[in-house]
Amino acid sequence: MGRSGSRASGGLIVSERRRYVVSIPAPPPQREARELLELVLAAASLDLPVEVVFENNAASLLSGPAAGAWLQLAEQGLASLFVVSTDDSDPFDSLAPGVTGLAAAELPLRFAQRTWIRA
Repeated sequence: MGRSGSRASGGLIVSERRRYVVSIPAPPPQREARELLELVLAAASLDLPVEVVFENNAASLLSGPAAGAWLQLAEQGLASLFVVSTDDSDPFDSLAPGVTGLAAAELPLRFAQRTWIRA
């Protein structure tokens, strides 16, 4: 540990308290989806705590051909993945292991002290 609540990471001083949320409000085109994945991987390589929030129908990134890369982030502890539902009847039955379902009303409290990166 360096200064109070900080640690060195690749020559940088990173605050222990700061967490980052990458918010994906809709499924991006394939190239942009790849760039978002690379952004999260870059944060993980710097040991930055990062959480990815898939809103609306962006959760479609967690199924299909690109799903494996996203799900590996959670499996390897590199990022936390969340799917947000605005539909109260959705019980999140079909979420992959390592993906947490949240109601939209939970977002402000759950991620209040985070730095948001909106895709």
